[in-house]
Amino acid sequence: MQRGARRSALAEALFSGVISDRMTLWDAARELGLPERGPCAVVAATADSPGEEEPLPGVETAVHQAHLPFAWRLLPDQQIGLVAFTTPQAEATGLRILRRTGARVGVSPRSGSNRSV
Repeated sequence: MQRGARRSALAEALFSGVISDRMTLWDAARELGLPERGPCAVVAATADSPGEEEPLPGVETAVHQAHLPFAWRLLPDQQIGLVAFTTPQAEATGLRILRRTGARVGVSPRSGSNRSV
């Protein structure tokens, strides 16, 4: 399976809670590069034109370049993500990236770990 397709399948499993018998949700999170412990937040953005455009264009590349662990789920009308804040400045960096998109974005309060999201 290609890397992008595998990441997409793992992110879908993580967000839906549906996983194969051979893998746990924590295995999926680990393979996506998400730490088991440490602060994180859920991000959600709605599309202005469902099915026609990505709600957060370029955000995956920007978050990756900023070395922030993440997983994204793209639906026809929204994009949902989990972003880990692995350094003290990571939250501010993530929020700055999201602001630059110009999209309508909601960010959950910071959680102590992805176990509690």
